[in-house]
Amino acid sequence: MHRLIVLLVYRVNKAFNLWINRFDNALATAQRATRLDSNNKEAYTVLKKAKAVAAARSHGNQLFKAAKFYEACNAYSEGLEHDPFNSVLLCNRAACRSKLGQYEKAVEDCNAALTVRPGYAKARLRRADCYAKVTIFSLYSMF
Repeated sequence: MHRLIVLLVYRVNKAFNLWINRFDNALATAQRATRLDSNNKEAYTVLKKAKAVAAARSHGNQLFKAAKFYEACNAYSEGLEHDPFNSVLLCNRAACRSKLGQYEKAVEDCNAALTVRPGYAKARLRRADCYAKVTIFSLYSMF
């Protein structure tokens, strides 16, 4: 039984940290693990982390859609307190920072996301967009 729990916790961690947009899967697996072994502290820790990150992402997405970029940035930052290496949250926060004109910070977030997931195309595109905007504003300030 313990071996099954360890495998489920591993699966949650892997899904949670490596696969984008699989938060529901990670939550379901963590909930299953806690039901199978209600005394497993590690499973509860992973479940708590998964819930917090999923909630922060969902809240941030709602705020972003409402064009409340500062608040969305804060929501994604709250999620990153629970999982500092979450490439999706880093990339989403970069989108907020870009909308707020904080291009250097957005580039830092994109770089962090790419450190975790080097092939993350959305982070590469977002970083390129920020670099272009910084260059354009630098050129305008020269005149």
